[in-house]
Amino acid sequence: MKIITTPYGIRVKDTDTNCPICNTELIKELGTYSEVVSECGSCRCGCGGHCYCEYAEFDCLYIICNHCRFPECNVCKVRGRRYGISDKVYTCDICTKSIKKREFSDKWKTMSVVDKLNVHGIEKLRILARKKAIKGRSKLNKNDLIEALIPITTHSDFPISRYISTE
Repeated sequence: MKIITTPYGIRVKDTDTNCPICNTELIKELGTYSEVVSECGSCRCGCGGHCYCEYAEFDCLYIICNHCRFPECNVCKVRGRRYGISDKVYTCDICTKSIKKREFSDKWKTMSVVDKLNVHGIEKLRILARKKAIKGRSKLNKNDLIEALIPITTHSDFPISRYISTE
């Protein structure tokens, strides 16, 4: 008898009673699933639903962990979003982005000018070089732009705006 787990990929045996990830009681149900026994050959070419494939039904054991299937985010306590799992801690994608943004914001406050320049791409560095009136900036690569900007850049130059003030 085939064992089908939900969510896909949980490594359990038919004798297990608790989920190996979250230690929640597993739900076990007997059921059937269909599988292709012989293909008609045109299915791979796009037969449009008019095929002659043969299917057979087999018995299986469905093992379901509802906690892992619909986990609750540890930050916002919402179920049903996409999740990333690290060290058995569920965090939804929205909260993960928010946490990373907050961490970067905290890191930004303590960064040196050199580190802030290294974070930016070449387009923003060229905009800053134009504001600082550096000659030949279009021919410089990122490292050369950073070297040219280090002595004349201060913390007040950040964030780098696309627009140049006409002062």
